[in-house]
Order: sequence, then C-alpha cells, then structure tokens
Amino acid sequence: MITLVFGRREQGKTTLAYHLALQKETRVIVDPRGQFRTTSDILPDEVGLYELLDEREEVIIQPRGNPKEVFARVSSVVEDWLRDNPGAQFVFLLDEARIFDTPSVIPDDFEYLLRMAPRNEVDVILTAHRPSDVSVDIRAIADFWLLFQMTQEHDLKVISERCGEKVAEIAATLPEHSVIVWNDAKGTFRVSHDSEKWKHDIKNFPRNVKEEGERAWQTA
Repeated sequence: MITLVFGRREQGKTTLAYHLALQKETRVIVDPRGQFRTTSDILPDEVGLYELLDEREEVIIQPRGNPKEVFARVSSVVEDWLRDNPGAQFVFLLDEARIFDTPSVIPDDFEYLLRMAPRNEVDVILTAHRPSDVSVDIRAIADFWLLFQMTQEHDLKVISERCGEKVAEIAATLPEHSVIVWNDAKGTFRVSHDSEKWKHDIKNFPRNVKEEGERAWQTA
C-alpha cells in the first residue's frame, strides 16, 4: 500500500507518517533531516542494513553524502531482503521526498517496492510539502493521500483534479494539525481533527513500540 502525506512544516506530517509505520513489524525510515531518534540503529547508508533487518524492528537511515545515491542503494538492499523474506510485514518510510527528486528519477528497486511488492505486506509512505515534490507516476498509484492545510493555488488544483473540488476546498481552510484522509481506491474522504491519536515524540525511544503500533490510526 502506498500512502502520501502532504503538508507544511510543523503540521505533523512526519509524526503521522511514523504513526502509520508502527503498524508494521519491520520498518526502514530514510531520514535526511536527522529528525528520528526512535531507535539506536541509525546508519549513514546501506552498509549493514540487510543484517540489521534480520534482527531489528526498525532501522533509520540518515544519509551522508549524496542522499539520492544513498536512497537508491538502500532501496536495493530492501528489495533483496524482502525477496529473501516472503510474507514479512514491512514499511519503507521516505521522509521529505523532495530531497530525493522522484519527479526526475525513480530508482529501479524503489519502483519494485511501489509496483511489485505485495500490497498487503509492504507499505510505502512518503512525506512532502507539496504534491509536486512527488513523481506523478507515484501519485497516480497511491492508495491514500493524507492532506494537511494547503493554500498554494497550484497545489489546490492538483488536489482538486485528483480528489475533487470539495476536498480542495476543505484543504484550503483546514485547521492546524487537522488532516484529510483521501482513499483513492474508493474515491472517499474523511477529516480527522484529533492529532493526539497520532502524536509521537520521534526524537526519543518509544516507551512501548508494540503498544504504540497496536493503537496506530487506521486509514482504511
């Protein structure tokens, strides 16, 4: 399943994305801004990732060097691990997708995760400020769009074309920390105003990851 989370800074898109990621047993988080401290397993690139995935619930990648190159290599390791571990309940979270410039190029191995991995086993979550930060090809196959307040005319036009005028109208006046959940498969939406449901301190270890995952907000 593919989920896109769009919103400005300080609205809560990263913590919401993490909340959704907790629904899966194994997680890789690509964190170019160095925000996450939810585990001690933090790597600068793909080296050692495969081995950690055999042992750990969560691994964070905080790229050093060229983030796009690191992203491509991490995607390759993730694909290899998933092929070797059929049935794994896995999530790949790409925070601040604009940094990885998917409108210009989508790494082949990431393309596999998007299009070929079993959607009931593998989730891909991307966060970004604006829809244009994510490739049209990815937006076209996304299962959910999670939208915080949007005011830019071009962004609202994209939302209107994909989700309908009503959703765009709501997005333009949405209160702070509220989010629209657009279900693309069903063509339906709902609005959540209760950010406490998905609030997490991502700069510290979670007290109980299993418990937090069990209470994860269901988007379906």
